[in-house]
Amino acid sequence: MIPSDAIKAVGDGRLDDRLFDITGLIKAGYDDASSKVIPVLTTYQGKAKRVVPAGAKVTRQLSSINGAAVEVDKSKAGSFLATASGKIWLDGKRHITLDQSVPQIGGPDAWAAGYTGKGVSVAVLDSGIDATHPDLSTQVAGEKNFTTEAAEDLVGHGTHVASTIAGTGAASGGKYKGVAPDAKLYDAKVCMLEGCYESDLLAGMEWATKEVKANVVNLSLGGTDTPEIDPIEEAVNRLTAETGALFVIAAGNSGDGDRTVESPGSADAALTVGAVDRQDALAEFSSRGPRIGDSAVKPDVTAPGVDIVAAKSKDSSIGEPVGDKYLRLSGTSMATPHTAGAAALLAQEHPSWKAAELKSALMGSAKVAGDQTTFQQGAGRINLTTAIKQNVIAAEGSLSFGLASYPHTDDEPVTKPLTFRNLGDAAVTLNLATSDNAPGGSPAPASALALSANTVTVPAGGTAAVQVTSNTNHDGPDGFYSGRITATGGGQTVVVPVGVEKEIESHTVTVQTIARDGAPSDYSVALFDIGTGKLTWHDTDGTLKLRLPKGEYLIDDYQEFEQAPDDWIGLKLVAPSVKTDADRTVVLDARKAEPITLTAPESGASEVDSQAGYFRRSKNPAVEGYSSASTANGLYTLSTGPKLTPAEMTGHVTSLWGVRGDGPVPFENSPYMYTLARTQPGEFVTGYQRTVRKSDLAVVDITVNGPAGRKIGVVNWAETGGISLSSVIPFDNTRPIHYYYDDLPSGWLSGVEQPMDGVGALQDATPVRYRAGRTYDVRWNAAAFGPRVLQATREGGRLGVFIMSHGDADGHASYSGSDTVSNTLYRNGVQVATSNESFGSIIVDGLPAEKSTYKFVTSGTQAATGFATKVDLTATFTSAATTTRTDLPISTVRFQPKVDRENQTPRTAVTELPVVVDGAKSLKSLKVEVSGDNGTTWTAAKIRKTPTGYTATFSTPAGPTVSLRAHLTDQAGNTTDQSVISAYHLK
Repeated sequence: MIPSDAIKAVGDGRLDDRLFDITGLIKAGYDDASSKVIPVLTTYQGKAKRVVPAGAKVTRQLSSINGAAVEVDKSKAGSFLATASGKIWLDGKRHITLDQSVPQIGGPDAWAAGYTGKGVSVAVLDSGIDATHPDLSTQVAGEKNFTTEAAEDLVGHGTHVASTIAGTGAASGGKYKGVAPDAKLYDAKVCMLEGCYESDLLAGMEWATKEVKANVVNLSLGGTDTPEIDPIEEAVNRLTAETGALFVIAAGNSGDGDRTVESPGSADAALTVGAVDRQDALAEFSSRGPRIGDSAVKPDVTAPGVDIVAAKSKDSSIGEPVGDKYLRLSGTSMATPHTAGAAALLAQEHPSWKAAELKSALMGSAKVAGDQTTFQQGAGRINLTTAIKQNVIAAEGSLSFGLASYPHTDDEPVTKPLTFRNLGDAAVTLNLATSDNAPGGSPAPASALALSANTVTVPAGGTAAVQVTSNTNHDGPDGFYSGRITATGGGQTVVVPVGVEKEIESHTVTVQTIARDGAPSDYSVALFDIGTGKLTWHDTDGTLKLRLPKGEYLIDDYQEFEQAPDDWIGLKLVAPSVKTDADRTVVLDARKAEPITLTAPESGASEVDSQAGYFRRSKNPAVEGYSSASTANGLYTLSTGPKLTPAEMTGHVTSLWGVRGDGPVPFENSPYMYTLARTQPGEFVTGYQRTVRKSDLAVVDITVNGPAGRKIGVVNWAETGGISLSSVIPFDNTRPIHYYYDDLPSGWLSGVEQPMDGVGALQDATPVRYRAGRTYDVRWNAAAFGPRVLQATREGGRLGVFIMSHGDADGHASYSGSDTVSNTLYRNGVQVATSNESFGSIIVDGLPAEKSTYKFVTSGTQAATGFATKVDLTATFTSAATTTRTDLPISTVRFQPKVDRENQTPRTAVTELPVVVDGAKSLKSLKVEVSGDNGTTWTAAKIRKTPTGYTATFSTPAGPTVSLRAHLTDQAGNTTDQSVISAYHLK
């Protein structure tokens, strides 16, 4: 959800759109409850004076991107954006993604030849290295912690990676020895339990290459790639050129889709590594090419990355233990250190070689898998047996012929040089051969790939080149063509992967954007692909030409127009369905937009803001499209049609009204608020007029429990299919807050911000409909506190669970800032995913379709609130792939003691505690236990069924707090076990 006032900056490339990815920000722990600041990376413009923008604090200068890491106070974000120069990126978090695997790549052959990594330095940028492990106690030559976490490896990832590179195998009698056991490791801790800040990563990269002067740098981490060069990619390319260090980087674990190689493995200079199993079969999780943006060949090589056993940190929180000292993990993160170790062996053999030579030698000597494409394996699986004998390399490593545009009857052949370097002391004559496959694996037409010569002689210490021609003007199918050039001679083989994308049927869409005065508009255009769910932004000068695959798209343009001095209006123009079965022109003309006009029932009410937006469903179950434009100064809208079905699109208009005060916050403590909404099934509105009557509305009186005198914020979202944002209105928490709600059939999601220290915004877990003409009393933030499902769904192979740790007695969901967190998902007893980012949260893709038994285990601790200081939940349920988003059968138990406004419960000899089950409609069994000593001892309560739920009866414990745990089984056999320490307080 990108605010209308930021759309132009995002489209112009000045603002990173991840700054407005609500789901991603919550997942990264950048939500308001977790952080009062937002970390960003900002680049300097040329030699401009390096002034700290308003509302910001520089935390680290970063010469590798000509910029700095900055923390921005969220309350001053507007001032920061107004005064900052250069590009602004989110300081995002990257994720950290032997006994048989080392022989698989030829390690023993290299050792036998005397190459063990001696004299070579390898920097490991990861979660730290446990140097107390016997395999690593002599291997770490230096370390530096770039994070705010303790220096120990609390994840276990970095230790595993380090021992794969250079572990001695001491704890296993040499069985689990790394690839380069005599190399020296440098430990740059850049990752924490919660992830890897990009600013920490950049600082670690500079330290590794400029201070340590490492020969090889291992990055077993990554994040989503974009067509532009991001700060990490820029640093990889720049530091490689400046220092000659080879960056060996994981391709990513984003599955078997095309264009899934992650950043920074997408950098030109990186040696990017995919994963194979023990039989050299491509791992299902290994990211594939081509590279986003230019269709270049990536990854570069593959290496073993499935079920890799390596050293276990003493503080490890991931993986499957193998004895006390080792751990089994899978991922391209595990393939990468195999390749970094191999590079270290070559660096020992050839001390003068730098990144270019090491990368080309490992690619050229790789073992090709005949059933894998260039965009899956690059050159092939690394092979030290041949690499240590390699002194002829291809300077280019691979040849990428990019994209050939559809149609192909007028395609011209493209020719590129392929240069062979002879690093030996004798001339070598190479025999050249090509192979090329069409999409699907059948041989490409003979004309698709050609060489200018079939042999070439490369002089000692010199170079020789041939010309390679790619031709897409043939009758072969459209799609990715995967080939290779094989050069043999002098007892060596050099493999050069080749790739080209013969564009599938695509057409040109010309988008003309016209401002309110008839002039061309330069406000950027958003494009939403209905087929894939991908959203992209495009600059324009009034005429934009987009090359798009055949399909369906939504095009959105938000403009602002100054109709009089300092009198600005907003204009949202939408083409909801553009089908690209031919070249098309779309005209978004602001002169045709019509106004949004609403009138509140009371003359004293003023408009806080109004919004017009839409929800547009894509065909990708993991992505939904929604957008809103907001203004209090005048909003105009235009839809160019056609009208769609309600399942495809729903438009909405929302508005918030109150009494404007004289203070610095205009509507603070307004005596009443009107929160209004209407939906428009099947279309975005072209203008909208409405006079609101009180008879249309429900009255809602809101009370908020918590410390007296505290200022709170109230916010409401209309449930319109996507998200309809609303302003937060502050109130002194001294009286009920009076709201009028529209009777919206799809309901409202309301929230209360900062009801007490350490807790984020409470919000409705499910939409609530308030009926016109009725009055409701709604209580928030009442004890007892405990887990509450916000969302738990399955669609296709994707399963997502979001359980909040700090739900209140009335069913509102929230979370507290956690001190410790762990999440693990099992399928049929086998662990499939872990996460330590936030309580109750995990997302897994690519799950098998068949019905399986899943177990989700989550735990979290916090001390800030005094309530729910430790929450544990285990949910066991069955699930199978579904064609539509389906709720998972996960239930939680909610308790409703009698509490005052301060959340204190009067002590009685016997407690009659109301119990509510959220989720299952009918239970086989329910057990409740109570503790007065923070869970040291537990006593069973008596349970009886009531018309509204259940009642638990027990002798009130003697302690100051009551802890509660419950076990339930529903009629289908799904179970929940939950435990909450200090669920409520006694007085």
